[in-house]
Amino acid sequence: MALPEGTIKSGWCKKLGGVVKNWKQRFLVLLPQKLCYFVDEESALAGVKNAKGTINLTEVKCAIGKVEGGCKAGQYCFSLKAQKRVYYICVESSEQQEAWVQALLHNGATIEDEDDDAPAEASSIFEFSVKDANNDDVKMDAYRGKVCCIVNVASF
Repeated sequence: MALPEGTIKSGWCKKLGGVVKNWKQRFLVLLPQKLCYFVDEESALAGVKNAKGTINLTEVKCAIGKVEGGCKAGQYCFSLKAQKRVYYICVESSEQQEAWVQALLHNGATIEDEDDDAPAEASSIFEFSVKDANNDDVKMDAYRGKVCCIVNVASF
């Protein structure tokens, strides 16, 4: 048997579980615009239908070394931020880390900018929206020209 047709790169890694937050050994198979992960190499040889999961790389931002709470599985980590989930992956060397990140970027993923998670800069309070007592969005611009008292409360 052979790896799935179109395989660009494959190899072992540790991946942080999505539900049970522990590091699991996984076999990765990179295909055009998607990354599949398997319990073992045998499952990968049996085909993509046996994948434990598949990540669509066209919707992913890749970041090196950004692992919430630190990378317990090793120091050569990278993250893949999808729309609904962040995948954390660790490999055994900086060379493997670089090779995986480059391969992912050449197959649909984009690099996460340092400022992607930074709050937007504003020149005044009137550029913000806030939640009112009913949890509805209110544009602060509605209060332009009025005296405002802004109170930060812990609950709503």
